[in-house]
Amino acid sequence: MSERDCARRPSTEAEGPGLSFPEDFSIDEEDFASELRELFPLEREVLPPGLAQTLCGDEWRAPVTPGYEAKVTYHVFSRLDLPRAPLVVQRHTRFDSIATALKRPTKPLAAAISTLLVLMVFSVLMASPAFAEGLRILVGQTGVAQVSQLPAHIDTPPSIETSAQQGPPAPVYWLGPSYSNFKFFYANQIAQQEWSEGPITELHYVLTKVAAGGGTLDIREFRVSHDFEAVLQVVQQGSATEVMVGDDPAVYVDGGWNGNSITSGWVTGKRSELILQHDGVIIWIVADPRDGMKQAQLVDAARRLEFTPDLPSPRNMAVMQVIERQMEMASATTAAGEVYALVQRGGSPQSGIFSFVRMRPDPYGAIAHHAR
Repeated sequence: MSERDCARRPSTEAEGPGLSFPEDFSIDEEDFASELRELFPLEREVLPPGLAQTLCGDEWRAPVTPGYEAKVTYHVFSRLDLPRAPLVVQRHTRFDSIATALKRPTKPLAAAISTLLVLMVFSVLMASPAFAEGLRILVGQTGVAQVSQLPAHIDTPPSIETSAQQGPPAPVYWLGPSYSNFKFFYANQIAQQEWSEGPITELHYVLTKVAAGGGTLDIREFRVSHDFEAVLQVVQQGSATEVMVGDDPAVYVDGGWNGNSITSGWVTGKRSELILQHDGVIIWIVADPRDGMKQAQLVDAARRLEFTPDLPSPRNMAVMQVIERQMEMASATTAAGEVYALVQRGGSPQSGIFSFVRMRPDPYGAIAHHAR
């Protein structure tokens, strides 16, 4: 027998009912426990101060909160992915039943929903290629709508029957009598379109040296009608680049449509265009990159535009009269290959659906205007 066993206080076997301690208690622990029992005898309900608060503060001995059992059951069933009742019982309505069915649809219902979504997407793609692409660059009330191919439905608005219905033309911005190797040739006005406020002004410059391309620089200017939010050029996807002309944002376009049907392709390297808006006036500048008029040159030309109340007449009127008709035909051919996307008043140029149109034939002819 060890010394510790000999020193252990007698238990109830020797002295009858008395104190007993666990077998692994040391002599000091037994003395301490004996003193605590003498000071706070539990059989007489003399408890140490703060005992109840201490026991209640223990998370394993604290009273459970209302609904604790239901919460534990809910979380256990949830982790085991077993059917479980909701924590809060609510009254179910018909809409709740529909929502529950949609959360866990049956195979036939899922197939029907998938078919409906496919039809909706297909309808949007067929109705508006530009809307499906979602690629639009806006500069005020103009800009570009980029598409992979020409839309299937392109309208030509009806003609305005009388000139009395036309409003005043927009303020004119020009490059002066000459710009670089181009010289001012003549100006004309196209009759008011459905989407323009008043007639459209065109300024024509010709190259004074041997041309490698078309040899012309054309500027078209107008205001957007109050019935429309924006007039955008429809161009090939990936052909437009955002640029700045001073403080005005602009869009540079490389190329043009080679025809006026849905099978028309986009041709690059033969046509360059800069699109911008300044003081409410839409300005489209068109030239030929083979004549050296690419992005940097068109941006420089746009920066040099200045307001003029009148336009000077060409010096050689005889030469002008001879080739004026040829210029008008070339201008009409250029306009025929252009497609415009119109956004009605109240629509959103960023996301709204628009209609596709061409410039209608001028019922009055391309009337040349020469200042005195």
